Formats: sequence, C-alpha cells, structure tokens
Amino acid sequence: MKFGSRVEPGSAICQLHIEKCELWMRTLGLMYRRNYIIRNAYDFMAHYL
Repeated sequence: MKFGSRVEPGSAICQLHIEKCELWMRTLGLMYRRNYIIRNAYDFMAHYL
C-alpha cells in the first residue's frame, strides 16, 4: 500500500512533465515549420531571381 500511495504523486508529476514536453514539441514543431517555409522561400527567390 505504501508503494501505491507513493506512485500517485509521481504519476501526477510525470503527467505534468509529459504535457509540458508535448507543449514544447508542438512549439518546436511550429518554429521548425516556419523556418522550413522561410528557407524554402529563400531558395525559391534565389532560384528565380
């Protein structure tokens, strides 16, 4: 029973960490996508200008 009661706060912290990690990954994904579009735009301009 002690082990079970000790797991609960840990799982809550783990859940919070996972949510924070997902938020970070989503933010990084958006930043990467934006940079990718900008890089493609530069390549496009460099190719056609």
